[in-house]
Amino acid sequence: SSISLEERRRAETAFSEALAIRRQLAQDNPATYLPDIAMTLNNLGVLYSATQRMKDAEIAYSEAIFIRRELTKANPTVYSDDLAKSLLWMAITLATQAQDASRTCALVLEARHLAVSANVTALATQVFEKLCSSNATQK
Repeated sequence: SSISLEERRRAETAFSEALAIRRQLAQDNPATYLPDIAMTLNNLGVLYSATQRMKDAEIAYSEAIFIRRELTKANPTVYSDDLAKSLLWMAITLATQAQDASRTCALVLEARHLAVSANVTALATQVFEKLCSSNATQK
């Protein structure tokens, strides 16, 4: 069940509108809205990757990662998995563009280190095996 171009456009519009609203709200209450901004940026990154807009995806993931790094410093128990997932999405995006493998794998290794839940740990391990194991890098 693939998503139509029209549905992707509507999704992008909705995410962009949500991002604008959340940025406005975060000016008065960053602690409440920064996690939502990071989530929305991550969702935009996924959408951009799916539509082959890799540079836009990198920009969205980079900002999400920046925010999530700050959130994780303040509360690692709550935000480490979210940061790990953003790092993995960025790594996958870079890998699909045949970008620098060492940068890609550094992101994956950081995600593996940060992962708290069993699901995110398993995901990070799968991504590592696919992108960074000695078998993957020799292909």
